[in-house]
Amino acid sequence: MNKPGFVDIYPASRIPRNIQHNFKPISRFKPRGVEEQSNAMNATRQKGIRIVTDSGSVSSALRWASDEEVRRQVYVVGNSEPRENIGVLDELIDARDEFAKTMGCRSYAEFAIRPNMAASVDVVMSFLNDLSDTVRHKADEEFNTIKDFKRRVCNDKSADLEPWDEDYFIGMMKSSAHTVDPSVVASYFPLSQCIKGLNVLVESLFGATFHQVPMGDGESWHPNVIKLSLHHPDEGDLGFMYLDLYSRKGKYPGCAHFAIRGGRRLSGTNYQLPIIALVCNFSSSRGLTARLNHCDVETLFHEFGHALHSLLSRTVFCWFFIQVIKRFLHILSGSTLIFAGISAFLWY
Repeated sequence: MNKPGFVDIYPASRIPRNIQHNFKPISRFKPRGVEEQSNAMNATRQKGIRIVTDSGSVSSALRWASDEEVRRQVYVVGNSEPRENIGVLDELIDARDEFAKTMGCRSYAEFAIRPNMAASVDVVMSFLNDLSDTVRHKADEEFNTIKDFKRRVCNDKSADLEPWDEDYFIGMMKSSAHTVDPSVVASYFPLSQCIKGLNVLVESLFGATFHQVPMGDGESWHPNVIKLSLHHPDEGDLGFMYLDLYSRKGKYPGCAHFAIRGGRRLSGTNYQLPIIALVCNFSSSRGLTARLNHCDVETLFHEFGHALHSLLSRTVFCWFFIQVIKRFLHILSGSTLIFAGISAFLWY
């Protein structure tokens, strides 16, 4: 490595910001008059359509773009690593291999499973292979169902189902089978109501409630950010959470939970309260709250589960059951009883 005795296990965090997400012009032209088409192509090539290849933008394009060539280009670009990142990833592999061998392991995989329940790498691989064999028949059956649906829609008995087709045709299948309009579903889940519903859920499960609290000068990084305190009637404040939920130019893409300050025991009677940020990129019109589709509701619950783990765990060891609360909240996001509690229909 660059420094003797220094092993950087996470060089991925050093990826320059300007190359983390690749921008690619996507051009697609439909047949028209030769002269009209030529003029349009020349004009469009100069500007194009630029799509940032974060997971949210790629998923939306693959789900909604009706033009297969556009979906193909989005899929290829979205799953292609920027060339500048390859060297960083190579360093990551080398560094983790060196670190694992320094710790007496044959591989980083062997090192990574040491604190987990699996006894060895072979046990993990056996489990994964058995699981793959178990679900293979059902997976093939569902794959053929989607492929047959595409052939009927496209009136092409020889059409193959490509990777960039799956989300688009699954959405069409659901809409045709259940006459579900995602925009109508979203009308029942305004973001503000979902946040209120999550607060009610936290109170019923843990006896604690979120309250908005003021921020000091320079504490917030944007006017849309709000600060919440998680308060328990007997134990007092349990931690603080910043909510940064709306998309804006230059903001980190996607949805994530960030631990700004971890909770830890300072003494037998003194505990350092955790501070976390819940960052999402929901869209909203001017003056109107965002409306979430079912996938967005799942994402919100999922990330909120991570936040609750940071705020509620109070464990001495920071890696104790890290995924339990997150998975629990994610499962609840599909419950009809929870839907009834958090939904509210809005006419816009």
